Parts: sequence; C-alpha cells; structure tokens
Amino acid sequence: MCSSDLLTEFKVFESHQWDLPEGWEGSERIIYREYVFKDFLTAMGFLNGVAEIANKMDHHPKMTIDFNKVLISTLTHDEGKVTHKDLDLASAANLLYHP
Repeated sequence: MCSSDLLTEFKVFESHQWDLPEGWEGSERIIYREYVFKDFLTAMGFLNGVAEIANKMDHHPKMTIDFNKVLISTLTHDEGKVTHKDLDLASAANLLYHP
C-alpha cells in the first residue's frame, strides 16, 4: 500500500471517528454495539440478517448472542484497525435493528 493510500484510509476513518453510527462505541482499533430484542427468536433473526449482509460484503464481524442480546464487534483484520468496511457494516446492522 502506498503512502497516498494510507492517507486516504486515514481520512476515511478520521471523517467518521467522531460520527460512529448510532449506538456504536470503540476506537480506531475496534468498534462494537450491543442490540437488545424482545426475545431469543427476534435476536436470532437479526443475527442471521447481519450475517447475510456481512457475507455479501465479504467482511465478517464477531457476533455473540445471549438470549435476547446480540453483541457485534468489528475491525478490518487485514488492516488491524477500523476502516470504512466496519463503518458500513455497522450502519447496515443499524438499519436492520427493530427492537
């Protein structure tokens, strides 16, 4: 990756770092959010929806489920940090969320 690519990547994150998608927290190393649902089946439906989107994006977050809660954390492993891929996935997960 050349220096101009690095600068572009930094600017992409810099432009979003103070504007993470609603409910998301983290740093330049990883972002995460917990989603809460009325029951287990609704939580599973959401998790499966995020999995389908993530697979299409070829970007696979860590997702855990605990009854009615889904925790998603993501970073771009190849880069070792948060990139536009993570921010796009976080935004897509938010669009699926209907508590």
